[in-house]
Amino acid sequence: MTPDTREALVAPYLVAWRLKIERLGHHEFPAAAWRAPGTRNPDVEVSILADGTLESATIVRSSGSAKLDQAALDILKLASPFDPFPQELAEKLPAVAFHIRLGVRRRQRRHGTVTAPGRFTVKCAAWSGVTSLSNHLLIAMPQLADPNFSQTVSLICEHGEKGALGIVLNRPLTMTLSEVFEQMKIEPTDKRAADLPVLRGGPVHQDRGFVLHRPGGEWDSTHKISDSIQVTTSRDVLAAMATGTGPEKAFIALGYAGWEAGQLERDARQLLAVGARR
Repeated sequence: MTPDTREALVAPYLVAWRLKIERLGHHEFPAAAWRAPGTRNPDVEVSILADGTLESATIVRSSGSAKLDQAALDILKLASPFDPFPQELAEKLPAVAFHIRLGVRRRQRRHGTVTAPGRFTVKCAAWSGVTSLSNHLLIAMPQLADPNFSQTVSLICEHGEKGALGIVLNRPLTMTLSEVFEQMKIEPTDKRAADLPVLRGGPVHQDRGFVLHRPGGEWDSTHKISDSIQVTTSRDVLAAMATGTGPEKAFIALGYAGWEAGQLERDARQLLAVGARR
């Protein structure tokens, strides 16, 4: 999708979104905002999912007042959920992130004295389409009947033009890590590691192991999902866990969930809900 095409799809949605926030903010933003000395309108980073869910709202430039910053965030939360993306936009982007400045436009007398607050305004400084669902949770909707994903929560480890890979987080197997150690001929000396549960990570390649863990250690094959989560598939991390020298907190899974190019986007619109970034 070219930048011009993306702009044409997103711009009308953001105009309608901005008008909704301005109408609500004119009534809800604290009246003291326009009088407070040393304050300014806060800048907020906002992310909206295709179904209209407010994924996140973060102050990136403070107003100088914690009360006014919180009021700005409260208005966004109060206005949500928003309208779903138009179909053509939802087919291209699973989410949109943008940078806004919101607050009161001040009215002044001729000699410069502020006499009354003007309209509550939202200024969109920049936006970007979120083209990857990496580091998001995928939550199965109640109507999803597929036995592989019914009532599951999955972490998307990688998502790009060629497809996606995720790990199901809430399907424990009837085995512990000690059995994995035995199959791999690893002798554990740490009983805590041996007793860890093993998850059914998905229906694909259930003979392959995945270790989700916090950053730390140097392993032969590690993929960074975010600044706080990594997935390692090499034997060395399990060998370290067997002796108590591996990651302190980890999830171990056999198998993974896989999606072909474009499949995850379609599933996320129909039978799966996208949760917040981890």
